[in-house]
Amino acid sequence: MFNIKHTSEEGLIVAVDFDGTILQSEYPNVGEPIPYAVQSLNKMIDVGIRIVIWTCRSDILPVIDFLDAHNIEVDAINSNNALTQKEWEKFNWKNSRKIGADVYIEDRGFINPIDVFGWTLIAKKLIHRYKKREGAFY
Repeated sequence: MFNIKHTSEEGLIVAVDFDGTILQSEYPNVGEPIPYAVQSLNKMIDVGIRIVIWTCRSDILPVIDFLDAHNIEVDAINSNNALTQKEWEKFNWKNSRKIGADVYIEDRGFINPIDVFGWTLIAKKLIHRYKKREGAFY
């Protein structure tokens, strides 16, 4: 069954839209994953980046099924549960409808980052940003 990863005090929070960003948009059906989306999400998770799935779907069971089928353990879905206690106190986003994140990946923005950069480059840049922010050497 779907697991929520435990969060830590460190790391970026990346909010990722579901339809059209992680998978081909075939709403209300679940399409095929966009090339390298699954691998890129898992690489970001592996280094400690917190991932929040952000979707307009009212029924999130297909989202959960997709995540389970692809072994993607995210920190939250449509909530600010990826925030640490310190972040809750600092930002007071508990009752906010907007997902609090450092980066938003969304296919319907002014520029679709998936079309422009592709998942591999997005993951590489975010992992670099995360490691630089944390002062890690690699």
